[in-house]
Amino acid sequence: MKSRTVGLLVAMMLWATLAGADQVTITSGGWVNAAFLDGGGMTLVSDRFTVSGAWDCCAFGSLFAPGATINPTTTTTGQIFNFLTGSVDGITYPGFISATTFSLLSVGGTTLQFSGPSLQLPSSAAFGQRVELTAPFTMTGFLQLTPVTRFSSPPGTPVFAGDVIGSGTLHVLLDGLSGPIPQWHASASYVFGTSAPAPTPEPASVLLVASGVAGVFARRRRRSAK
Repeated sequence: MKSRTVGLLVAMMLWATLAGADQVTITSGGWVNAAFLDGGGMTLVSDRFTVSGAWDCCAFGSLFAPGATINPTTTTTGQIFNFLTGSVDGITYPGFISATTFSLLSVGGTTLQFSGPSLQLPSSAAFGQRVELTAPFTMTGFLQLTPVTRFSSPPGTPVFAGDVIGSGTLHVLLDGLSGPIPQWHASASYVFGTSAPAPTPEPASVLLVASGVAGVFARRRRRSAK
């Protein structure tokens, strides 16, 4: 019975290892101008592939009232509406996978979720005023890359299909707009492989920490004297 239990545990561990073996980490690139009407562009770089191209619209919109809250958590499918055919098509990419170059790649079937904390916008906006907000984000999802011969051709067999993860910094650039109702215009970019700067401690907090460190050294010095 014991040997069966051990064998089952080993099999489960091996299955878990194989199940996670295809998970790929995005190390650089990003989703640029994610809040623009055209959805900006996406670049995904890992040790397995590099792809870049247009993306879908939009992460969370681009116009906000002063004091509003932006929720940067969004799910994007990497697809656009084709006005010629009236259908939804996967966007095509140039790029290379495992050192093989492809002129066009479809990302149809891709779903990526970007998650991060909510951002509170400044309570007032003036024309010409510019503010940048940053926050950490994580990304999880499923990426599928399939070669196509031309923009309207149906995709063939995927050359990559698997889970992807990534993290980095969300940059939200705010520009104040004038008018009867002041607004913030937001341009946002999710940048992989970077870390949002740690909050600067309050002066009182720095003084408190310094006092605590000084107290520790003082106690050690008194013990050494004894």
